[in-house]
Amino acid sequence: RSVPPARPHEARMAIAIECGPAERNKGPIWEVLNATLPAPQYGGAGLKLLEIATGPGTHAAHFAASREDLLVQPTDCELGMAGSVA
Repeated sequence: RSVPPARPHEARMAIAIECGPAERNKGPIWEVLNATLPAPQYGGAGLKLLEIATGPGTHAAHFAASREDLLVQPTDCELGMAGSVA
């Protein structure tokens, strides 16, 4: 399903878009990703993670919630997805 591009002058409501495959694979992807990340650094600037082609934001939200010191920056070329990213 294609999401139309957002128009900057229009007010947009945040609407979470669900994606079955992303929901199913977010845990296994996090396990592999977390195993490659450095140990948690609390009290500092935090660890930054850039997610390319975020889509509805399922992975970005899951990764950010999984580790307190992780700052996830979601990106996507489809502006219409921005309302779904947590």
